[in-house]
Amino acid sequence: MPFYQYNNLPALHLASRTGNAEIIKRLLEVCNPNKADNNHQTALHHAAETGRVDASLLLVQRQVSLKAQDNRGRTALHSAAESGHVRVVQTLIDGGADVNQRDNIRQTALFLAAGNGHETVVRMLAYRGADMNMEDNNRWTPLCIAADNLQDQTTRTLIELGEDINMEDGVGRKVLDIVASKLSGDVGSKPNANQAVFLAAKQGHEAVLQVLLACGVDINGKDFDGWTPLTQAAASGDEVMAKLLLEKGADIEATDTEYGWTPLSWALIKGKEAVLKLLLEKGADIEACAGCQQTPLSQAAHTGDDVRAKLLLENGAYAETKDQFHRTPLSRAAKEGNNTVAKLLLEKGAHVDAKDCHNRTPLSLAAEGGHETVTELLVENGANIEAKDGKYGQTPLSLAAMNGHEAVTRLLLEKRADLKTRDTFYEQTPLSWAAKGGHETVTELLLENGANIEAKDGKYGQTPLSLAAMNGHEAVTRLLLEKGADFETQDTFYEQTPLLWAAKGGYEAVAKLLLENGAFLETEDGAGRTPLSWAAQGGHEAVVKLLLDKDCDVQAHDDNGRTPQSWACKGGHYAISRLLHMP
Repeated sequence: MPFYQYNNLPALHLASRTGNAEIIKRLLEVCNPNKADNNHQTALHHAAETGRVDASLLLVQRQVSLKAQDNRGRTALHSAAESGHVRVVQTLIDGGADVNQRDNIRQTALFLAAGNGHETVVRMLAYRGADMNMEDNNRWTPLCIAADNLQDQTTRTLIELGEDINMEDGVGRKVLDIVASKLSGDVGSKPNANQAVFLAAKQGHEAVLQVLLACGVDINGKDFDGWTPLTQAAASGDEVMAKLLLEKGADIEATDTEYGWTPLSWALIKGKEAVLKLLLEKGADIEACAGCQQTPLSQAAHTGDDVRAKLLLENGAYAETKDQFHRTPLSRAAKEGNNTVAKLLLEKGAHVDAKDCHNRTPLSLAAEGGHETVTELLVENGANIEAKDGKYGQTPLSLAAMNGHEAVTRLLLEKRADLKTRDTFYEQTPLSWAAKGGHETVTELLLENGANIEAKDGKYGQTPLSLAAMNGHEAVTRLLLEKGADFETQDTFYEQTPLLWAAKGGYEAVAKLLLENGAFLETEDGAGRTPLSWAAQGGHEAVVKLLLDKDCDVQAHDDNGRTPQSWACKGGHYAISRLLHMP
């Protein structure tokens, strides 16, 4: 505190507080050493509170009263113990201070030292005869005070020194109850024992945890998510706490309820390497599967944690384990683009063409995700570049093209991937997939490498231009037209041209582009329906207006004798019907 706050103190008190031994000696010749200030504190109180060893010794030698109490009933020993001044405490005890003298609320110096976490003072007082099981007005013992303040080391020391952990306070609470309430953050609450242990582990209170365990609390108790204290310690990376829990018999294979993960899995996911090593050293199951049938190695591969993946492999983790999708760690690494882990797994002999439940290889997954580096790594390690999956029968090139991954597409083409390959479901080429997805740069790249611009798929007989038009991809449509694509081509299933598809989908910009390039305005599909007929039925007013501006035939009848206006009425598009009404 600032000096001016003590300007009303007697001279001896002030000198004792500042520790000026020479002045104290002179003042003792003329002053009453036991004179009290306004708070009933003697000079010795002030010397003890501020840790002035020499001043305290001088006053003790002059027979200053060691039993003098301030307005709270506290002696100089109380003051020194509360502040943790070890040498002053020793000086006072050596001078004859009563270690069990109580203050106004019946607390001894030991209570104050325990509550403030002064472990050395606690030991000194205990060794010099302090009663550890003495109770204050609330029937709290020093252990209760230490536990309530979550003073870990002091709590443990008091237990080691023999304080009774089963004593109850004035309202019947034991140390366990006090600790649990304090840990929960709600003084009035009564959390159960399992929750108390979990909270101690979560908050890193090692000694408090030992208190709880000494009270017989279940070390493997779970919270609402099925987490044990060890799970929490593993997830938070608290190696000291994890080690303590394991030494006390914590279940190393306990699983949570949400994911079915063990402490090992949580240590891995949270990146806590020290705890991971500890758990492996203690025999944690390295192949333990979570709810998704993922082993720790699968999880490391998924997250790209090469350091921990290497650690797991060095400890014998199986590189070909499969998750619920039958994906190996290499497949998971490839899917997520984790090149370093993929390389590590390949070096350990992982099967480069392992197939998942859809018969997709790591290369297929890497290509689908657009992971160029991993794709190159897999190809260099002998991956089958033409492997077809079991879902649609697509090759890595088709998957890359479908998802618009230019770099991977380029790489696969450089590696001589087959441009003409077709999937087994739609029988579409990579170019068709790129056009269908609206991927302009990939479409151009495939064309530059010789892809057939008029290749029709095997299911509907649609060309890349039809696929681009029917999905409203203006840029790809323009590119294909510039490259000479046939704009009057008809598919083999519906017999529709690109313009019909654009009108049907309501894609005004694409329809306009096709018309500007010479598409036949009155083209008919297999049912005799024109672009206007389809636009009217779909309620695509902008396309209808575009076609009307081109002087299309408003009265064109399809094979069922219906006009565009009748289709508009059927669809409830009355504004379009009025546009088509002939006076």
